[in-house]
Amino acid sequence: MHFKNILLTAFASVASVHAQTIVDVLNNTPELSTLRSLITQFQDLVDTLSQARDITVVAPSNDAFTKFLNENPGADQNQDLVKNLLTYHVISGTFDAAAITGSPGPVFPPTLLTDSDYTLVSGGQRVKGAAEGSSVVFTSGLLKTSTVTQADVRFEGGVAHIVDTVLTIPAKTSETASAAGLTQLVGALQTANLVDAVDTTPDITVFAPNDDAFNAIASTVSGLSQQDLVNILTYHVVAGTVAFSPSLSDGQQIPTLNGASVTVRKEGNTVRINDATVVTADVLLKGGVAHVIDHPPSAWSSNPRPEEEEEVVGARSILRAAPAVETTHTRSRSRVLQPSGQAGAGTGPGATGGGAGGGMVGGGMNNQTNVTVPGTNFTAPGAPTPTTTPVVSTGAAVASWAGMAIDKAMAAGLAALAIGAAI
Repeated sequence: MHFKNILLTAFASVASVHAQTIVDVLNNTPELSTLRSLITQFQDLVDTLSQARDITVVAPSNDAFTKFLNENPGADQNQDLVKNLLTYHVISGTFDAAAITGSPGPVFPPTLLTDSDYTLVSGGQRVKGAAEGSSVVFTSGLLKTSTVTQADVRFEGGVAHIVDTVLTIPAKTSETASAAGLTQLVGALQTANLVDAVDTTPDITVFAPNDDAFNAIASTVSGLSQQDLVNILTYHVVAGTVAFSPSLSDGQQIPTLNGASVTVRKEGNTVRINDATVVTADVLLKGGVAHVIDHPPSAWSSNPRPEEEEEVVGARSILRAAPAVETTHTRSRSRVLQPSGQAGAGTGPGATGGGAGGGMVGGGMNNQTNVTVPGTNFTAPGAPTPTTTPVVSTGAAVASWAGMAIDKAMAAGLAALAIGAAI
């Protein structure tokens, strides 16, 4: 009889834990009092969290918010920022610690952050979750890391993880590149008049050469026309697909904006884009993701592997392999990124709030909506039966490079500007 009472008490305790709402968790956890005070400023957010099912809350501790406000004085007075920052801490799908540590690689689930002023990623801005040793770490904008200090606080509708650092909403491509020290890439984007385009285009993947990459071809770049520079830079951008590292597969062909494709090579933990090695993967952007590479990807010769290919000069080989990009100007704010000869389809996902797009197969993108994370039960709302790769794609390239009109006078000043100038 005594044993039976113990069992009943234990079951009642478990039921009580699962009966509590996320609001109850916040009210009953002193360490989350700052988070509670911020969330309760927005009744619609309180209602959303109370009614939500199958969510994960990344919950910054009081110390985390103190650190955040010391680094960002007055941020708590910006109500719009606070509300969107809070929604970025709510993940669609239930991810307990075991789902993340047991995954074969990092996971990139969507969050409730969908405001187009803060994100251009269809289906909600992403956050990275990964195991580091025995810990679970979330990585957000500007590679900011937040380590879980208390995992698996369960409530009715999902699970919460208390973390030591507030997540950072991913910034625009140009701002992220500047913060990462990619000064020559930013200089090249400015010279080619492409900053606004890469900052306002939804669902993109950027292969971002570091400064060493530009230094290696400085003599070649200094002699390029602006149109040539546009061709090179658009060879580093994929539109309509947010391709996180787990979705890249060996031999995969990915069409870029200038009409030519890059080839992915994976050998163990090394990932190459053509012959360029990815040195920093999965840098989250307002519009998608960037992978930093160690030199511009040169065109492939007939040999299948980098170690077997013929030597080519990076910038010039790209120009030989790729068709020219037709550049036009439009007054419309919407943007359509289209590889040469490939028609756009539909309207911009950033404007319509369309679902996440399909996975990539071989050299193209399909139009399905597949978002899945290995080792978890997560599927994005509205998605069909999930595939096995966490890739976000919107089919044919969507939204327009207004502002890509070429100012002929700038071409004459290209050499003098010296692309390598630090910003």
